[in-house]
Amino acid sequence: MESLKNSIFPSRTLPYLDIARTYQISTRFLKEDGNYQDWVKIGPQETYEFPELKGPACIRVFWITISPSMYNIMKVMSYKDLRILRQIAIKIRYDGESKSSVKVPIGNFFGTTFGKYKHYCSKYLGTTSGGYHSFFPIPFRKSCKFLVKNYSTTETIKLFGHIEYQKLTFFPDNVGYFHAKFVQKRPKIGEPFEVLSVDGKGIYVGTSMGMRGSNLNIPLFFLEGNIDICVDGEKCFHYTGTEDYFLSGWYFVTGEFHDEYHGCTIKSWKKGGIVSAYRFHEPPISFNKNFKLLAHHGERDEIRSNYQSVAYFYLERK
Repeated sequence: MESLKNSIFPSRTLPYLDIARTYQISTRFLKEDGNYQDWVKIGPQETYEFPELKGPACIRVFWITISPSMYNIMKVMSYKDLRILRQIAIKIRYDGESKSSVKVPIGNFFGTTFGKYKHYCSKYLGTTSGGYHSFFPIPFRKSCKFLVKNYSTTETIKLFGHIEYQKLTFFPDNVGYFHAKFVQKRPKIGEPFEVLSVDGKGIYVGTSMGMRGSNLNIPLFFLEGNIDICVDGEKCFHYTGTEDYFLSGWYFVTGEFHDEYHGCTIKSWKKGGIVSAYRFHEPPISFNKNFKLLAHHGERDEIRSNYQSVAYFYLERK
């Protein structure tokens, strides 16, 4: 029998022999002429839907890559500033629901903010030499739909992708459903940027965050803002600066880096400064009723800035 207890938790892998069987779906399909094609075309405002997965199951890996242009090979080879990363979104829906628990631009989901492709890898996410991968466990009881929407009004893209998942024999009550919340905003002066505010029982895994300042005289000064986390109505975490939350210091003093649980993938002092960073909590932060994370931009939220973030978390589903 396929075993859940040895497959739902990543610690039970090598050298155990009784892990659940792994399956795969992909964009590869058989054409009418009898030949296979590895990619699908997604035109402006169109959506591609992978074959629906039946549960109980748990997605273990999903990987995609996109061609930023159907016709200009030089855009593919350069792979630098990719506006299309902000125009293509990942959507994930569970158990026949029409509402998406994940709805995030591709670039932001994988931690590349402001449409800038940067090579990095972490425990859960990475963008490596043109590919985008996620190792987040994504469990579900009945079914899962994985969609890719092209919000561009002019661009047609090629999408290559595959999803690897394990079929399970049962679904325990203490396993949450994966969510990702995307927010993009220019927070008002005097008000913090809200990364996540959610009700229910769950665990907060972490966030990727892009920040762009507008103060040319004091670039990166938005990093003076602290990070506050409230759990079940109580302020439990108060970090002493934005880069401090990301386990770095002095405005990411030695520059860009990537590690298993935290990293700074973009840092520039130009035009008010730009930073992109990620942090995963190990262990994750649990909550029983609600959770809120606020990011301050400057000591008193006085720096005009552009923020975009993705919060990764799991919620109880009954």
